[in-house]
Amino acid sequence: MKKKYLLLVSLLFLFLLIFFFRLLQPTYLPDTIDIFYTPLSILNISLPTFMTHISCAEDSSTHIIYCFGGGTNTSLLDEVVAYNPKTHSFSVQQAKLPSARYQHTCVFSSADNRIYCFGGAEIYNSTARRISEIIAYDPSKDTFSLMNATFPTSRRMVGCAESSKNLKIYCLGGDDALSFFYDDLIVFDPRADTVQSFHLLPQGISGLSCAEDSSTHVIYCFGGMSFNSLIALSPDFLSS
Repeated sequence: MKKKYLLLVSLLFLFLLIFFFRLLQPTYLPDTIDIFYTPLSILNISLPTFMTHISCAEDSSTHIIYCFGGGTNTSLLDEVVAYNPKTHSFSVQQAKLPSARYQHTCVFSSADNRIYCFGGAEIYNSTARRISEIIAYDPSKDTFSLMNATFPTSRRMVGCAESSKNLKIYCLGGDDALSFFYDDLIVFDPRADTVQSFHLLPQGISGLSCAEDSSTHVIYCFGGMSFNSLIALSPDFLSS
């Protein structure tokens, strides 16, 4: 009786071990709506074209994700590609960016349900024209608008995030693709179409990625070239 009990316990333990091991493995999934997500799932769904240095943002009113521009091995793109997570399908929108670009940063604005794209680069070489303009994409109309407000200087690879407290967008750093890294914080107000600039960073930093903790409204920025410290920004320093 004791041997049977030990055998059953051993088999149960082995079954549980195999179950949890399989649960933690990445799963390669077909293009299907009925998807079971493991901790990491590689979806067998391809972008319409190879794209690198793109910037994407979700329209939180529809939960569709829009990706802008980017580059291939030989050229830059001016396309807007929409991804629908419910149907797991891509569609190329009719609207085009004002110019083909990459290394820009796009953020969804809760103030007007538009996606704003900041800066970037227009061609690949180091003498390329960097972009200072701010453009707005309206997903409901599939149209772009050029804002009156611009960055103080042309730049690429800025880190941006929206504050859910005052609905302003905060952008940090960036570079001119040559040798100059910017140390300023740029605050963009979509409702007023204005920017303010503050020299707050401890040094010039480029290539950050920023996100807000919506429970505290603190914006955290991670990484960056030649910089390994975490930046925490409270929008309270500036009156809303």
